[in-house]
Amino acid sequence: MADVERTSREESERAVLGAAIHGGQDDKAHEHLRDLLPLDAFVVPAHVRLWQAICDLVDNGRPCDSASLCDELKVQGALEIVGGPAYLQSLYDAIPVILELDRHVEILVDAMRGRRWRAHQRLADAALQEGEPLSTVRRLDDEAAAMLCSPDKSQPRGACLEAVRTRGVTSPVRVEMGGRGQEDGRSTDLGHVIGALFPGQIALVAGPTGIGKTAALMSVALVNAMGGTPVGFIPLEESQEELEVREGSALSWVDQWRIQAHRYLPGQEERVARANELIRRLPLWFEWLPGGNSRDVASAVRDLIHRHKVKLVCIDYVQAIGGSESEYENIRSSIGAIERAMGRDCCCYLGSQVNREGAKSGSPEVHHMRGAGTLEERARKVIVLSKGNKEEHEIGDDGKQHLARREVRVAVKKNKGEEGEVYGWVHRQKGIFWPGYAPPPWVEPEATVEPEQRMMPDYNDPADRLPDDGVTF
Repeated sequence: MADVERTSREESERAVLGAAIHGGQDDKAHEHLRDLLPLDAFVVPAHVRLWQAICDLVDNGRPCDSASLCDELKVQGALEIVGGPAYLQSLYDAIPVILELDRHVEILVDAMRGRRWRAHQRLADAALQEGEPLSTVRRLDDEAAAMLCSPDKSQPRGACLEAVRTRGVTSPVRVEMGGRGQEDGRSTDLGHVIGALFPGQIALVAGPTGIGKTAALMSVALVNAMGGTPVGFIPLEESQEELEVREGSALSWVDQWRIQAHRYLPGQEERVARANELIRRLPLWFEWLPGGNSRDVASAVRDLIHRHKVKLVCIDYVQAIGGSESEYENIRSSIGAIERAMGRDCCCYLGSQVNREGAKSGSPEVHHMRGAGTLEERARKVIVLSKGNKEEHEIGDDGKQHLARREVRVAVKKNKGEEGEVYGWVHRQKGIFWPGYAPPPWVEPEATVEPEQRMMPDYNDPADRLPDDGVTF
């Protein structure tokens, strides 16, 4: 009898998987089945891996066909475990008619409930045998009974909205970044244009080398951390020390080179000290991964979620993630690893470079990203940075002109369409991007320093020299 039940269950698993992959009479079968069957509805190990890959495709809004599933399983290193493309094709013969599909789903759900009930009932029996209080035994028994009456489908309509409204585990992450209203007829409210990211979603921050991608990512991280959102930052090139200098420079509004050389103007040292104290209290953690591969990045994301409960992770940048495959395959596997590591616990701002054509054009588009097809397919939003029309210079302590800040155009695209644009400035010596034509709101107005009050530099000391203008942002 048990063998008959096992054979029936395995046939039902094959029927459901065949309908999800090959469609049958319902091209959207995989979306309907995703809501009906959790992972433990399957018992055969290969079927469990297959269903997990199908759920990943559905959750990320990607097509669920044989080709896409083969690619996803190959990225996860599980294609041969499930039997290869030949086994996926063999599931075509198992596709049931629509009425039979409902029956197969019912068989799997009933078997799943029975397994859950038996597992919880064993806990109740063990508690009784070990002399636990009867209240504990009764609670475990009630939980076992509830397993037999678990709902067939996902949360009722409105439950997810209520979870978001009450800022539960699915609360979105908003970036409250805005300049000083409308300036020159241009919007400066970047937070309004970007909107919110929900857990599990990725927003790309793309642009040519030196435009200010790291500055923009640091701004997003700082603003969210200052608002109380736990943030993780994973740089693959700049070290934690370099990024903390950027933080201190942005929060104190003192040039980075002055912090590094300890050559402060009057009052600046106290501002840097206050900024350092604020940095120590911020819920912002760094995981420096020079030369890290996709597994290292995924492990760092999981570690940040586990240890610090981060809700936002910034990764700078996807093309720097190491790997032995071609660039396209490496980007694809890296994003898949990041998505699986995030789960439904946090969202991600992911830096991305553009190709030579986009860098030369001066106005890059989404299709100019290196690995654009994969990146655009997997990202919820794309934020493209390009040069504006203005640059401002200032006289340094060496008496020469140096680039102080550069205008940057930020074009935000959502759902494969144009959403809006914002103009802001990358402040070169502060290492931060901010929308609008004024410094961030936490910057206090700086008192004018007369020329005779300036600390005169020693030109024989290299620490007193401003960095070359070629230094990237």
